[in-house]
Amino acid sequence: MDSLNGNGSLDPGVDNLVRTTVSDVAGIYQFNGLPGADYLVNVTDTGRVTAGFVLTSGTPGVDNNSQANEYAITLAAGSTNFTGDFGYQAAGSNWISGTTFFDIDGNGILDGLDNGVRDVSVFLYRDLDGDGVLDVGDPQIGFLLLDATGNYVFDNLPDGNFIVAVDVAGTFLASSFQTTQVATAAVQPIALAGANSPGNDFGFNISATLITVMHFDAYEDAGQVVVEWVTGSEVGSLGFYVFRWDATTATWVQTRGSPLFRG
Repeated sequence: MDSLNGNGSLDPGVDNLVRTTVSDVAGIYQFNGLPGADYLVNVTDTGRVTAGFVLTSGTPGVDNNSQANEYAITLAAGSTNFTGDFGYQAAGSNWISGTTFFDIDGNGILDGLDNGVRDVSVFLYRDLDGDGVLDVGDPQIGFLLLDATGNYVFDNLPDGNFIVAVDVAGTFLASSFQTTQVATAAVQPIALAGANSPGNDFGFNISATLITVMHFDAYEDAGQVVVEWVTGSEVGSLGFYVFRWDATTATWVQTRGSPLFRG
């Protein structure tokens, strides 16, 4: 809006609508090529992306701080202004939780000796059309990087439709296949309606290669644990992942981030 009288308020019939735009999946928007003038930035949400969320309050006029809606900006000729930020906080009482795990037996269920996987990225999206499909326009509203337990929780969520997706790039599961969410294109659709949604787990397994182990040994050498093995035959092997048992967390922990070839 072009605030013709410069009073910092939206005056219908006085102020002119100059331009509209839609924020991208990262929430970024911009208006380019504007002349110097007084402007008002007004946020509307026809897609109900922020339904159930509240606008937060930051320091007025300071970049990366949430501003009031409408937000008055005086733009000098040839200048830029990056302070038009609007932050929203989930204000519901629902939560979504689950675990990303190494599915040892590949049965698609978190059980037995299955253990959580760390450093997995978990994303929460608003499923705008409620179709259970992660569409290009569905906005990301949450992100977590998991610890060794593999557990995640997104809380304070309102009722509505959501999608959880994970990214295992950079973990030992990077070359794995997913044993869960097979029928939903690897994502987890969730509909919240006055209740929490636990147990939204993501399981992964690694395609095994057939080998014959002739010798296996582990010992300490100068304060370091050395693992050695000899294979009699291998079929399509690209290397080996080695895990150790962590008694503190009661989980198997990968010792290296890439396949080992010593043997």
